[in-house]
Amino acid sequence: MKHLRLTLIILISLIISEVRSKEYIIFSVEHQLDMGHKKNDETFKNFFINMGKTQGVTKGTKLRVLRKTIKKNQLDNDKEYQTFIPIGVVKVIHSDEYSSIAIKDEVFSESGSSIILSPNSFMIGDVIKVN
Repeated sequence: MKHLRLTLIILISLIISEVRSKEYIIFSVEHQLDMGHKKNDETFKNFFINMGKTQGVTKGTKLRVLRKTIKKNQLDNDKEYQTFIPIGVVKVIHSDEYSSIAIKDEVFSESGSSIILSPNSFMIGDVIKVN
């Protein structure tokens, strides 16, 4: 009976850690093709996210977009440090069980920031957090 309890506790802790460690990202970007008859320069993009209704995301949900950066500290044996830089907000326009489609809601301006991001737009691999 003790072994069963111990096994059950270990199994539950593994499941909980797996659920918590899931990183949600933009996994695809599609954009409207310019056919030459558009007057403005803005290209409309759809951002596909691996987060959906199962994670509480529905149409209209706003999600923060962060860029993961890894820098080496050359003074400390090249130890790596990971930081997340907020770059904007997307708004969900469609949600399925495990994925969503979002559009740009707000892009934080680089003005006033000493951090230069390239590209200055959302891209595949950017991390998504619930707002």
